[in-house]
Amino acid sequence: METRNFSDGTLVISDGATPTANSIIVTSADGQLSFEEAVTRRQIFRRDEFVEKRDGRTELVRLSFVLQFKEFVVAAGGGDPTPYEALKGIGEAASWESTDDAGKSDARDLKFTIDDPAGGADEEITFSGFSFERISFAEGEDYDTLTVEGIANSVSIAKAAGS
Repeated sequence: METRNFSDGTLVISDGATPTANSIIVTSADGQLSFEEAVTRRQIFRRDEFVEKRDGRTELVRLSFVLQFKEFVVAAGGGDPTPYEALKGIGEAASWESTDDAGKSDARDLKFTIDDPAGGADEEITFSGFSFERISFAEGEDYDTLTVEGIANSVSIAKAAGS
């Protein structure tokens, strides 16, 4: 499992509304992000001799993150949802649309931008069709904490444009 620690990064939570998605930007004070991808591999034997292996089913991406933050801003759309409301589709985000192509699950797209403290290119990690399985929120004196676990349809990793 690949683990990333980040501070001074951002998380953009967006929905599937068109032509402009509703979204909020959460500025990270500290946190942790980890995800896991898996593919089942089939081993093919003939007369007890290994012949080949074949790619099987690609599993959904498992994702967990802890995000400590002091502020968030609405980037696009109406209302003023909290990160918790945006992920759950409740309160000010009750009208947000799912990003799940199949439409069977309430999902969001998540884009984490992890700043390079050395001044190099920042890293962008995007999870498409994310649905939470566990979520907790704690309000604190210095920062609020959001702890989330769930699954996403896919993940892509790239250097941030213009970094």
